[in-house]
Amino acid sequence: MGLEVGTYGIDGLNPETSVVVGLSLEQARYLARELKERADDLSARAT
Repeated sequence: MGLEVGTYGIDGLNPETSVVVGLSLEQARYLARELKERADDLSARAT
């Protein structure tokens, strides 16, 4: 996994703090599964 924090400006004049996370395909799938499960849990609690 990679993490990069920096300031990037779209127009080169107004930089904003940005965070870029690089994941392998396996890590991205794991993260997506975890987020979906948590969203499903929250949805079930709300009903």
